[in-house]
Parts: sequence; structure tokens; C-alpha cells
Amino acid sequence: MLEMYMKTAIAEALKGEAEGGSTIGAVLIQRGAIVGRGHNRVNQTGNPTTHAEMEAIRDAGVLEDYTDTELYTTMMPCRMCAGAIIHFGIRTVVIGNSQVVNRTVEYMREAGVEVFELHDPECIRIRAEGHQRHPERYLPTAGIGVRDK
Repeated sequence: MLEMYMKTAIAEALKGEAEGGSTIGAVLIQRGAIVGRGHNRVNQTGNPTTHAEMEAIRDAGVLEDYTDTELYTTMMPCRMCAGAIIHFGIRTVVIGNSQVVNRTVEYMREAGVEVFELHDPECIRIRAEGHQRHPERYLPTAGIGVRDK
């Protein structure tokens, strides 16, 4: 199942790039079913909060309980997304690519979130290739240049 969920997150990431955004995708799982999916839409919407993880949580809608959910994301969540994960009580986060400067793993673990870093070659590859093709698409996601829009 883990592989299927991460493949779905990767498909979301590729959808984001096809729409003019960056290659970051996420899915929210509850009791074995995908209840939310999303991809980074910062460039497409001009909204700096439309990160993949936030979009997956938003897509799921209001759940009665988040403690039995798992979030699969192709890239390390930023501080904003990690804060939402903690706020909603998501207990498990599976990260495909944690090779980024922003290390929020400790923050989530300290808050009781179980974090798995897969170092998934496909997640690492799509992020590297996407960044190489369109480096400008990653600046707003990192909070750089957002105020200039």
C-alpha cells in the first residue's frame, strides 16, 4: 500500500508541474482510503498557502478525527505544512524526498508525529529535474518573491 500511496502523490506532483507549478504532491489516507489529494498550486493561484500538503488536507474536507490519518508527501513539508499536520493531529507522515534545507522532521517528531523518510529515488528525481527545468517555480513555494506579486 505504501508504494501505491506514494505513486499517487508523485502523480499529483507531476500534475502540478503540467499546470505550471512545482513538482510537489501529497495524499491524505484514512483507514486505507485516499480521502484527500493535492499538489503545489502556489504559482497557479498566486496563493502562497496552496502547498501540496495543505491542498490534500483541504481536499479531504472536515474529518471527524485526523488521528487515524497518514499523509504521504513527495517532499519535506515546510514549517507551515508541518504546523497544519500537528494542528490537525495527523499522526503519521511519509516523506519521499527529505533532501532539502528545511528540516521540519524534528519539529513534527517532537509533537508526537511518526515520520518516515523514504529517500525515494523517484521523488528525488522528479524534484531535481523539475527544479532544473523551471527553478523559478520553486521560489514562491519557498516563500521567496511571494510579496512581489
